[in-house]
Amino acid sequence: MGGHAAPAHPQGGLEGAVRKVLPHDHQLAIAIIGFYFSLYVVAKALPSKKKEAVVAAVAAPAANGAIPSIEAPEFGEWIATDGNIEKFLA
Repeated sequence: MGGHAAPAHPQGGLEGAVRKVLPHDHQLAIAIIGFYFSLYVVAKALPSKKKEAVVAAVAAPAANGAIPSIEAPEFGEWIATDGNIEKFLA
């Protein structure tokens, strides 16, 4: 009746050579995980190409009568001018 014997592993080739050193399945699984982890560590340890810094876009100054963006540096001066707060709230 059905036994629990594992099928025989090949004796030749690459798998046969590996199975001589790592005969159990859990040993082979740990070796594969360790191999991929070591590749990850080496990839993180090597310096990578630095990304160039993104240059921020400079806001154009507001034309006469135009309302500048709230984030623009000249907004503080613009809002302090008489009559501009009414333009902004309208």
